[in-house]
Amino acid sequence: MTSAMPLERSDPCAEHAPEPGDISLRAVLVIAPDAYVADAILHSLKRRRACRFLAWVKDADAAVRRLAAERFDLVVLAGLAPEFALPAVKRLRACLGSTRILVALHQIPAPVIVDDFVKAGSSGLVDCATGYSDLPAAGQIVAHGHSILPRRADLKLSNEIPEMVVGPEELSERERQILELVAVGLTSRQAAEKLYLSVHTVEKYLSVCYRKLQAANRVQACNIARYYGLI
Repeated sequence: MTSAMPLERSDPCAEHAPEPGDISLRAVLVIAPDAYVADAILHSLKRRRACRFLAWVKDADAAVRRLAAERFDLVVLAGLAPEFALPAVKRLRACLGSTRILVALHQIPAPVIVDDFVKAGSSGLVDCATGYSDLPAAGQIVAHGHSILPRRADLKLSNEIPEMVVGPEELSERERQILELVAVGLTSRQAAEKLYLSVHTVEKYLSVCYRKLQAANRVQACNIARYYGLI
């Protein structure tokens, strides 16, 4: 069953067009059985200008019907316990093609269960126990080809975080600023514009981040930094 949408297709997700440098998704489908949860997510995405069009359905069956008729950049699944969310992810992945799935949970499961979500086709899991303010940034990350995992200190997937004899070196304030921008999907050029730096300087800082975090690339660097609570 689908719900009446708070926004029409022709209406932008914000009062005005995105500013230069903003990354905006075309369309996001929210799946949430509870209207209160759905409204909170829609409000958060709209307030942060995270997309141009929002839609809400109550369950995976309704989502499958909606996805057969329309194209979405991102599907957000929320308001379900892990044991119910996992089958929903599998059902959605079977019919979604390349569309990314972000799962918002109020209780993050054990690492082995998180691994099951990743294998089932989820691009990310977000801990929403205290609200949905992190969803817009998380949505941008997964919709642009990256993955995002909870910050739980005991959560580590072997293929995401390399083994370290000791933890990574502390990041400087500037290194942390740059990595935070990269983590939400900005390119080096966009990060440079935000911080009034040259692209070369940003790339140099990123190289230092890779060394300190023992990371091979920016995606792994962001995952490691989140895992150790550095960003």
